[in-house]
Amino acid sequence: MKKLRLEKGLSQQALADYSEVDRAYISKLERGISVPSLITLFKLAEVLKIKPFEIIQQLEKKVK
Repeated sequence: MKKLRLEKGLSQQALADYSEVDRAYISKLERGISVPSLITLFKLAEVLKIKPFEIIQQLEKKVK
């Protein structure tokens, strides 16, 4: 998710503000410590202007 965020030129704080979650939570998501709910996944995708499955694809690559 960090790659997607950086491609859009967003800081963690900006992504957190636009998606209405805490910045520390964004950090945890990027480090793989937390897993977003479906609602949060859709909010993040909307802010990043991508489809939710694109976030899942990025996570899948990280796991493999």
